[in-house]
Amino acid sequence: CQLPPTVKSESPYSAGLKMSLFERLALYGLRPIMLNTQYRMHPLLSAFPSEQFYDGQLSDDKTKTPAKKAKAWVFKEPLVVAPVFTAESPKGTSHM
Repeated sequence: CQLPPTVKSESPYSAGLKMSLFERLALYGLRPIMLNTQYRMHPLLSAFPSEQFYDGQLSDDKTKTPAKKAKAWVFKEPLVVAPVFTAESPKGTSHM
């Protein structure tokens, strides 16, 4: 299933633009196939749409390595965050 196109004008509806390209191709006899491998979501997130919308047929890409856990503090020196409440002003080629 594909989301329909967003059309703000009423005139394109008479030209058949209310139907998505995928729907038009299927209407003219092109047999749709399901792409069953997803590459973007973490497997814990993709489990829900796989079960609820694809009858468990959606699988995760097995070639990607799991992301490494980041260290809690990556800086060698302490970090200071100072709020600045004045506007920037040009000074030479910099803004201060």
